[in-house]
Amino acid sequence: MMQHRPWHDHYDTGVPAEIDIPDHPLHAFLEENARHAPQQVCCRFNGSELTYAEVNTLSDRVARLLAALQLETGEPVGICMPNIPQFIITYFGVLKAGGVVTAINPRFGPGELRTLLADVQPRIVFAACGSEELLEHMRAYPSIESIFLTAPDDAPLLAQCLAETIPYNPSRRQLIDLLKMEAPAALPVVTAEEDCIYQYSGGTTGTPKAAAATHRSLVANTLQFRAWLTPLETGRECTLVAIPLYHVYGMVIGMCVSLALRSVIVLHDERKGLAGMLNLIETESCTLFPAVPYLLEVMLLQPAVTQRSISLDSLKVIISGASPLRVQCLQAYQELLKGRLVEGYGLSEAPTATHCNPVQGDIRPGTIGLPLPGVDARIVSLADGVSEMPVGEIGELILRSPQVMRGYLNRPQESELVLRGGWLYTGDIARMDADGYFTIVDRKKDLIKVSGFQVWPYEVESVLTHHPAIRESGVVGVEDTLHGEKVVAWLVLEQGETIDLETVQTWCKRRLAAYKTPREIRFCEALPRSALGKLLRRELRQMTIEGS
Repeated sequence: MMQHRPWHDHYDTGVPAEIDIPDHPLHAFLEENARHAPQQVCCRFNGSELTYAEVNTLSDRVARLLAALQLETGEPVGICMPNIPQFIITYFGVLKAGGVVTAINPRFGPGELRTLLADVQPRIVFAACGSEELLEHMRAYPSIESIFLTAPDDAPLLAQCLAETIPYNPSRRQLIDLLKMEAPAALPVVTAEEDCIYQYSGGTTGTPKAAAATHRSLVANTLQFRAWLTPLETGRECTLVAIPLYHVYGMVIGMCVSLALRSVIVLHDERKGLAGMLNLIETESCTLFPAVPYLLEVMLLQPAVTQRSISLDSLKVIISGASPLRVQCLQAYQELLKGRLVEGYGLSEAPTATHCNPVQGDIRPGTIGLPLPGVDARIVSLADGVSEMPVGEIGELILRSPQVMRGYLNRPQESELVLRGGWLYTGDIARMDADGYFTIVDRKKDLIKVSGFQVWPYEVESVLTHHPAIRESGVVGVEDTLHGEKVVAWLVLEQGETIDLETVQTWCKRRLAAYKTPREIRFCEALPRSALGKLLRRELRQMTIEGS
């Protein structure tokens, strides 16, 4: 049992210090809902809907298809789809067949795809039509034997598959046809200790790799976050999933936590854009909304939001994760919402959430909040990686919790670097206050060294974005003959605003040490970001070098 920690005193009423983790696989959440509430809606997409019983039965059919194709326990299966019901169906079908889900970003380029496929070497992939170039690269990859295709517009036909059966024929390659087939193969017994996902990640060491997590890991994180969401009631909620399901944040908080809540999962069709997403919040009366700062910022630029012609009143909890949330953004939503916007933190190596601000208690802007139930966290010395730092001092954030991955697939040396003595070394620089609230300062690998002094990009970005003319900023270090590195800031300005280097430097020098002040500024219409809105600092650095 974990010792009492300062953050336990600041938990919302009813949130336990630890969670009992049942010894069952992740798909047990879906199966239990299908037994107890078979006719309750599980997911909606563009006006079509599937009940929990239907999703469970369709995922059974996927599982039996895979078993008939002699899928082995622990064998990876790729899923390359946007947010459509077929993602949920194939995801749980893979798990029921004893496979390991490898979620593939449909926006990957050939190089990124090649790295992933070399890591996991899937034999079978479920993919959405639409990205023909990516599909051609998949077909050419030697390990892949079968690609089963689907399309977003197949969604209304899914329930009809349950009424139509034809003899099993493994040569059929359209998912919509495969779901009509009855494959009589028996399914294995899947235990909580078996691998559940190989989640593609940049990792704490900066190189792409697959984080391997067990069913127990995802069950643990699902129940930890379910316990955290104290205002939400089982069977009475509606979750808007606009962040990608192929990302571990959308996968766990958007999909799995919704299953633990027996929530309706409303999948946003990315083809309908921001206006379509905002319309869903109102028409579906969504109550839970996992989001990212970039999406929340863009929403604030919409007159429909700021003038309240689109109602956000149904939202009980908005969660912000994946990258830092501006304090000004949080404050704006505090004025707009009847519910709460809370910032949290997680990573693919502990899929997915480890910290969050209380959803009813004390929200502390600029922090990632408190460790979730069962999560132990420490700040350790950057020099030795062991000595615990005093309250308020910066160091590396390390974690010990039941959701931590078992390691990186096929990378034992890198696994040993980040999993030491039962702790996960996150690579994030942070501090903890006396009450157990944590603040992320930056990533170790993004550290800039100016004349030997340490500069954390996020610290500079936080100062820059407080300037009224600056909407967004991205800071990188580039080589400098005299100082080793120099600080370069990329700025996205508010509409109609202008600013020059002297003004920026004066603003920063009043708030930062002189060596942290940007030596150069550049301007762009938008910063390079991932599908989840995370700043792609590597691309920003390359833009800086190419523009020099």
